[in-house]
Amino acid sequence: MTGENFIPNFGSESDSLPDRESIKLIAIGSPNGVNEIIHQLHILNFRDATTWSRFLPTPNPNEVMKINTHYRRVN
Repeated sequence: MTGENFIPNFGSESDSLPDRESIKLIAIGSPNGVNEIIHQLHILNFRDATTWSRFLPTPNPNEVMKINTHYRRVN
């Protein structure tokens, strides 16, 4: 996979309901590093570790990412 052609599908605002907005959180790094930070965020009650995506590839060797989508109400 080349960096120039790599465009991850993060979804669109149409995935959200009219009264909420989606916010995407992305963790990028080595598989161990990404898992470590996700578990640290879980311990801090920031985001549950089970709500992140599976590992997704990046254009860089030995690098992955996981995505977490959070929904917030909009008034």
